[in-house]
Amino acid sequence: MFILQLFQRSLGQVDFYSRSLSSLPTGSNATDVFGYTLLIPWDICAQDSIVGSGEGSEHALQTLLSHGLLDLLLSILRELEPPIVIQKSIDGAKDREAGTVGEQKLCPYRGFLRHIVAVIGNCVYGRKIVQDEVRQKNGLLLMLQQCVGLR
Repeated sequence: MFILQLFQRSLGQVDFYSRSLSSLPTGSNATDVFGYTLLIPWDICAQDSIVGSGEGSEHALQTLLSHGLLDLLLSILRELEPPIVIQKSIDGAKDREAGTVGEQKLCPYRGFLRHIVAVIGNCVYGRKIVQDEVRQKNGLLLMLQQCVGLR
């Protein structure tokens, strides 16, 4: 729970409106804490494949999921700019429709999008209930869109 709380608190401190070209560590304390606390659930999810460590890591993952980890990660993905390939098709549609879209957030460090997708992917691996939850929250298309051009 401490890791999830730290991740949520650091989320409010990260600058999502300027693009960083560096990977972790970035030199920004807020971004580094945010990025490294994102990697911990990734590792917890991956522990299932290690012999003898499945039960404790599964309990830790269930705790994170029951306290909103999946909702938080999907909401971050929804707020981020789409991959370049998708953005080009959206921009073409905008030119034809002349509609307006709100400002979208940028990735705070190189590899951020990849980390978010990996954590969600690890959470759903072998867990039908979590897979169903992603589908119910319209996260499947969102996840597939991110896989077009991982940054």
